[in-house]
Amino acid sequence: MSFKPAHVTASVNTGMSMSSSRIARARFHAKLMSMAMVGLVVLAIVVGLVFWLAGGSHSKSPAKGVVKTPPANTDAEQRAQYYADTGQYEQSEQTWEAQLASAATASDKVAIYYQQAAVAIRYKQYSDARKYANDIKQIAPDAPDSYVVLAQLAKAQNNIPQAKQYWQQAIDHVNVDTPAGKMVRSDYINQMDALK
Repeated sequence: MSFKPAHVTASVNTGMSMSSSRIARARFHAKLMSMAMVGLVVLAIVVGLVFWLAGGSHSKSPAKGVVKTPPANTDAEQRAQYYADTGQYEQSEQTWEAQLASAATASDKVAIYYQQAAVAIRYKQYSDARKYANDIKQIAPDAPDSYVVLAQLAKAQNNIPQAKQYWQQAIDHVNVDTPAGKMVRSDYINQMDALK
């Protein structure tokens, strides 16, 4: 009885030569490493998402007098929203005002006033929200935007009958000659119908 090394026996039993066996094993290890790398990437994304959802390094309610700053590469709109999201109403308003000064079109100004009104309503600065609605009305008297702000304001103040009246005025001011206008009108109707 002659003694055969294990690798020779394996190659005889599997029908593969030694080199194809090594190739198959190398492919298996490459796939295993690839799956491990994908797993690490997914884990990093999940950990990052959890960190971001938990507030990351930015506090949601900064101490009085402490100004948290957004990342340096953000534009004015993102900075204003960041300040609003972190409870810094005054900084948000100042950022919106600076952006308003450089707004090129009436449409841009309406969008900025609309954002300011939304933040004011969120922070229960109702007189500010009403002022922004009036500013919108002066710039675009035939647009529904001022009525939308006033409807949202009335709802925030729990004045549902008045909110419904403002939604109806917004609906009446929508240009339904375009598909987008029809969609906006439908959305406003849904908003009004949802009031209870």
